Order: sequence, then structure tokens, then C-alpha cells
Amino acid sequence: MKRVSIMGAGRIGRPVMNFVRDGDPWRLTAVLVRRNRAFAEPEITSDADRFFDRETDLIIDTAGPEALRAHGERALSLADVWTISGTALSDPDLMRHLAKTGEATGHRLRILPGAIGGLDAVSALARDPSMRLGIHAKGPESIDAPANAFSGSAREASARFPNMVNVAAAAALAGLGLDATSVTVTGGSEGQGHHLGVRAEGSYGRLTVDIDIPPDLATGDHNPVSASIIAALVRETQTIWVG
Repeated sequence: MKRVSIMGAGRIGRPVMNFVRDGDPWRLTAVLVRRNRAFAEPEITSDADRFFDRETDLIIDTAGPEALRAHGERALSLADVWTISGTALSDPDLMRHLAKTGEATGHRLRILPGAIGGLDAVSALARDPSMRLGIHAKGPESIDAPANAFSGSAREASARFPNMVNVAAAAALAGLGLDATSVTVTGGSEGQGHHLGVRAEGSYGRLTVDIDIPPDLATGDHNPVSASIIAALVRETQTIWVG
């Protein structure tokens, strides 16, 4: 059995928790939340010391950039870490400290693609240093989308919209970096879902990826970010696998 700890028990973390509980060869060891509410599950705690005292083989961050900033170094000192919080790495100091911790312990930090695909192709196209990469994110104003359009680098977008452009940060890190990737962010209307688009072009080819996430999927049990984490866990158990 491989032991898994999870940071976050919200709309992204909860489906992952349920999968780990039910999925051989995984075993859920601990779940860290910000505040202890009326959780019946014995694995859940708001005590970071208790969480990190549990022996584990993998820590999955589903809680967002703040959690990775607060606990990333401590987590990486104990085990490999998977995260959906690419925007946190727009902070060069955090990136440097995490890299130093990983090098010292041999543990690795994996940035998961979240709600978008094609980042393996972005990495391949980035073998061309002149490759151009752009990301468009569109979402309703009620969940962090700006009233006015933004256009700038992935690093600037990550600092301004840390909970909205994790996909952009992941794509940028798969490619030529946060400063070499352009991002546009536009607001939508109430009741509208999210749209994410990736455009990459270079001497190795051209890539276009779009995904539209209806409001019920963005907030319900079939969250595509949760699905991407579960898919990564499934691949870890397969003898023959893709990606």
C-alpha cells in the first residue's frame, strides 16, 4: 500500500479523498484543512504538526497557492509532492527554496496540469527556444475573474489572479517559463462557466487546446481538476501507461 496525504478537503480535494479511500494500492493517511469543522473522518485535521507527523509516500496539494506557500517546503522535505498550485511558483524565492529542499532530500515537486491537456506537447514544442506560447482564461466575475481584460506575462497574471490561472502557470512552466508566456484574462457573466485556451507555435509544430467548463462542473463532484489528479494516481499504478 502506498500512503497518500492530502492538503485540502474542498471541491477539488474531496473527490480525490474518496478515490484514495477506495482505490488499491493507495491508503489515505491524513488530510489537512484550514479549520476543523464537523468532519467525521478521522484522517482530517487542522493541526499542521499532526498532519506532517504522519508517515507518507506522497502529499497532494489540492488547497491552492496559499497552502503551497505555507507548507510546501515542509511537505517536500517529507515526501514527493503533487500540486495544482502553479501560480505560487511565480514567487522566485519560493521556487528557489522548494528546489533547494527537493535537491537536499531527493523528493520531487510535480505540477499537475489541472483542467487542461496538451502540456506534454507544450514541453516538446519548447525544445525550440523561439516557441511562442499564449493562454486565455475566461470566467465569471463572481469567482475571481476581473471586470476588465488583463494582458501580460504568466508571472504577472499569477500574482494578480492566483486562484484563476493555475493552468496558465502550469503551461508556462512546461514551456519556456513564466516570463516568456503571454496570458490574457477576461471576465464573463453570471452563470457562465470557465473557458481555458492554450496556443503554442514553433518550429516543431502548432498546438491548440481549448476546454469549456460549465458552472455545474466547476463546483460539483465532476470537477475536471479532481479528475486530473485521480488520472495521475491511476497512471502511477499501471504497468503500461500513456503520458
